[in-house]
Amino acid sequence: MCPQANVSSALLSSVNENSEGKQGDEVVREMANSKVHCNDARKNSFPYDKTVCGYLMAQTDKRGIPYQNFLVHPAQYNKYIPSNMYLLCGDHYLEVIAKRLEGERLLPPAKGGPWKAVTEFMKEFVTGVVASESRRRNYTFFIDTNPSFSVYTELAMLAATRLIVPFNADDFSRTAVKSMLYLLYGIEIDNERQMKYEHLREYEFWYRARQEGFILPKIHLLINNKITQYRKGVAKAFGAKEIEIRDHIQTVMYEKPDIFVHFPYWSIICKLNDFHTIAVQCLHLGCPLRNLPAEVQMSDMTVTNAEKSRAYLYTLRGIIKFL
Repeated sequence: MCPQANVSSALLSSVNENSEGKQGDEVVREMANSKVHCNDARKNSFPYDKTVCGYLMAQTDKRGIPYQNFLVHPAQYNKYIPSNMYLLCGDHYLEVIAKRLEGERLLPPAKGGPWKAVTEFMKEFVTGVVASESRRRNYTFFIDTNPSFSVYTELAMLAATRLIVPFNADDFSRTAVKSMLYLLYGIEIDNERQMKYEHLREYEFWYRARQEGFILPKIHLLINNKITQYRKGVAKAFGAKEIEIRDHIQTVMYEKPDIFVHFPYWSIICKLNDFHTIAVQCLHLGCPLRNLPAEVQMSDMTVTNAEKSRAYLYTLRGIIKFL
């Protein structure tokens, strides 16, 4: 649910350590040539792209949808990806499709109308995939979104039960965290709501979700992302900005404990080191950190990974207790 389709590009990469194969973004674009056929009420068949945009178009056209057929198996392209992972492929045209979705929702805001139906499209996909599976399996769905709060972000929020919020230790992320808390839960950023915007609240997601009786995801983790270590701890500037965000989260947690999975605040804030070169290589290959080869050929350079073990250990120390 991100128009950059970054996760799909990483998972569908077939590039190996010798720089042979296709980049993931090429494979993502090729997915538009793979079609899923959906039927209408008269059993007429219509082809849709095997991407998230194809699925959303089939929903707006009110076709019968074979949910499983929209899934891609990344292990067929990427040797580093485990075989039990499936993907609803991202699509660079998601921003365009979003305009149609918003148009479908902008009919008179009556309870139970098109706004509710459209906003549940991704929730329907999750339940549809599980229902269409003949064998009993345990599923975990991960939904990637970009930082903006657009219509496709709102669809993702209703399909999720838990929320992982990465942030950088800077003033911009502090503002973004406050904005997220307002847009999703209606928690005021600083002061009382200005009366001049009161008549527009029916167009705000948190208000409509409450009116429709939707259950919103709870905050599971806030990850201080790409921090820099100095000696044995976090560099002071990174630590200082994290404290500001932490203090705001603590205040919200005491006022609205029901929007958090865990309590108190230190049980949901996690630090993640910046992996620099190693992170670039992982994304280049579409390779999990634990499987990263000792050497990776990138353009005309061979990059070694002497620091991989230490980076992996820091990751485990920082995250495993939260998961």
